[in-house]
Amino acid sequence: GNEVLDGGRFTIIAGVFSILAVVCYLLCYTLTTERVKAVPSAEAQQDNNVIKMLKNAFGDAAYKLHISSTKSMTGHCLGNAGSLEAFVCVKAIEDNFIPPTINLDNPDVEGGCDLDYTPNKGLAIDVPVAMSGNFGFGGHNGILVFKRVK
Repeated sequence: GNEVLDGGRFTIIAGVFSILAVVCYLLCYTLTTERVKAVPSAEAQQDNNVIKMLKNAFGDAAYKLHISSTKSMTGHCLGNAGSLEAFVCVKAIEDNFIPPTINLDNPDVEGGCDLDYTPNKGLAIDVPVAMSGNFGFGGHNGILVFKRVK
């Protein structure tokens, strides 16, 4: 299934509620050049579930997204992760810069990890919208969407 046992609690990432949250996002915003803050954890099952969720929600447009993981630089912040990731999303929009996913040298392309993860080097590009997916212990899932205000 889509559940990962993590510390005795289930973390549900690619489940119906995470997909529903992204679909709600799609109903509110037009997909152009965007940034998605993903939650790669270097744990194969979780990373694959995040990728499945993005592909299910965005379809072929998932291949146009620029995905990055701040967790690759900060480690797991537990309760503070959402606020830190929100800050990174706002800064990405403000500075038109997508931070890198560091230490990503060999993504499992054969296993389905075939999206743009902004590996090892940030990207200077127009970032009008950023989305942060937060998927916590016990199935606490949330999507935060930030958009540049003109």
